[in-house]
Amino acid sequence: MITLNVPPLRERREDVRVLAQHFLRVYAAKNNRRLDGFTDEAIRRLEAYAWPGNVRELENVIERGVVLARGAQMDLADLPEEIAGATPLPEGVLSVRIGTPLAEVEQRLLEETLRVTKGNKTLTARLLGIDPRTVSRKLERQDEPAEGAGAS
Repeated sequence: MITLNVPPLRERREDVRVLAQHFLRVYAAKNNRRLDGFTDEAIRRLEAYAWPGNVRELENVIERGVVLARGAQMDLADLPEEIAGATPLPEGVLSVRIGTPLAEVEQRLLEETLRVTKGNKTLTARLLGIDPRTVSRKLERQDEPAEGAGAS
């Protein structure tokens, strides 16, 4: 038997965005709705919420939001009050759990900075205090298959 220790969602805030986007795609398709994602404010609130019900609660919130959504994106008005009222992390602040491998923290920081700069590698490099070639190299490494991937 293998025991997996999966920390609660409140300790993995970096997973909220990916899970929310996944559930949005699933429930939009299931309900024949066309939604283009979340507003920035809605995502910040989802990431700020503590998720006492863990992933199931997130899934239920997104399913409900898909049904209630009035616009092209899920917005604060489509979220329950306890989440819409959650204090968001300020723009440009990255939440990292103690014990997260440094390589993962670095990758998330690079991705978030690229998101904020709308993909501008030169500005990303300047904000991170590194050479633009370093940004390109790190992105190339990210696209390489992991060692041993595909081997049987």
